[in-house]
Amino acid sequence: MASLNLIAALRQQIKSGEEIRPEEMRVVAEQALVPLVNQINQHWDRKSLQANGRNECRAFTETLAFVHLRKLDRCRTELGRIAMAAMAVGRSH
Repeated sequence: MASLNLIAALRQQIKSGEEIRPEEMRVVAEQALVPLVNQINQHWDRKSLQANGRNECRAFTETLAFVHLRKLDRCRTELGRIAMAAMAVGRSH
């Protein structure tokens, strides 16, 4: 839900023509994107779950169909790339 609110706020800012500053994107990356990627990574496979003390959960590799697992993997990679780029730009300003 928080992610949807964040996306809606960013879309509204873009529609209004107001530029999103690098510092704002850095905050989005640090507060939303990185934690989201970390959550996906923590639930990716049995080994990740065990390393994070989440033995009661089932891993994505066990519960998702291959096509959905592949899509999620591409999304987590892209989110990570966007987050790292936003954080790098935000620091240089």
